[in-house]
Amino acid sequence: MKHENQAEVNLNSRRKFIKTGIAGAAAASMPLTMAAREETATTPGKSLQTTLRKRKSVMALTDQEKADFTNGILQLKRTPSPFFKNNMLSYYDSLVRIHQLAVIQSRKQGYGVGHKCPSLLTFHRKLVLLLEDALRTVTQKDITIPYWDWTNPDSVSIVFADDFMGCQIGDDSDNYAVTSGPFKKGDYELNLITVPDGDGDYLNFCPFHFLTRGPGDGNSVLPDMMANLPLPTQTDVDNAMAVSVYDAAPFNPLVAKEGSFRNYLGGWKGPMGAPTLHNVVHSWTGGSWDSSSYRFYPVKVVTKAATDTTPEESIGPGWASSARSYVGTMQALQTSANDPVFFIHHANVDRIWAEWQAKDGNSGRDGYVKQGAAGLETGWGPDDDIPPFAEHSDVPEMMINGIKNSSMLDISALNYEYV
Repeated sequence: MKHENQAEVNLNSRRKFIKTGIAGAAAASMPLTMAAREETATTPGKSLQTTLRKRKSVMALTDQEKADFTNGILQLKRTPSPFFKNNMLSYYDSLVRIHQLAVIQSRKQGYGVGHKCPSLLTFHRKLVLLLEDALRTVTQKDITIPYWDWTNPDSVSIVFADDFMGCQIGDDSDNYAVTSGPFKKGDYELNLITVPDGDGDYLNFCPFHFLTRGPGDGNSVLPDMMANLPLPTQTDVDNAMAVSVYDAAPFNPLVAKEGSFRNYLGGWKGPMGAPTLHNVVHSWTGGSWDSSSYRFYPVKVVTKAATDTTPEESIGPGWASSARSYVGTMQALQTSANDPVFFIHHANVDRIWAEWQAKDGNSGRDGYVKQGAAGLETGWGPDDDIPPFAEHSDVPEMMINGIKNSSMLDISALNYEYV
């Protein structure tokens, strides 16, 4: 963003782009995400823009389509972005940053930006389109974002195969690092990680510079209701589809899901408050666990003051270990878009919304909340720009298809369909 706090970016200097001019032999020995080359992004050609895009189920992908998609992601990790140029973010990482900034902005202003609010579905529709445009630009191939229909049990083995997203659960001896597939540790580095707000910020403790996918049985910090959650079923989707209203006041997670398709699909207010649908897929994929945490204390630090009956307790100087509760990449609010599973998951969320929009009375502006409705915050109305996309309105790649909520309400106008 134009005025963002640089400290929040949390880039590791060794992960910044290696400039061209380094010997090709040295570059060849580096992981793909650090390849010694910079690729120039160009505005998508007309042939890529005018052909109707057909987004397919992951179950229907050919081996070549899987390879094109995963290789395209890796190519975007080494391609300079048209956004955040001063921070030298890759094209893929810039989309991660946009998602991260939506979370940060929500916390700062006290109401949802792209999450827990009417723009949940418009924000993510735009984000998926940005990835799709980027893939087609850098590869010059007819790539579309496949969708993961998590209601189909057979889809899990397809998604988490070595020729696609890699292992479902990582190495338990290495904080559940993903160790197989195109995005495994050592080949795929995360440059944007979380900066937790404190020990109570249990959904953001994911400090790893590699993808992690853990077990779904929870940790010692997460509420029990978030453990051992099954993937959503078709019945869950059908129940959401039966809701006739897109959203209702107060336009946040507190609205009854039976009166808000957005809140129902978003996954709030399940049994006993547990996540459902969209939310549960993030939890199921990322997982959570307890592990050892190590910290170096250069000087003595008093951890417990002395009393009349107990002596003073301290640690340091030196290394100290303690138990730490972690969540996986897809679970943490600010890291989730680092995992390419994020985009095939949100393509499915978008597909469900598109099917809901195809029902009588739900299409376009008729199905969205009305501009100026009581309780709407800035950024939620159909004529409002979707933050934080508006911060990059001077970049042509951002303005393809527009950045208003209303510009995201018709997939036929956006030139794609689900097959």
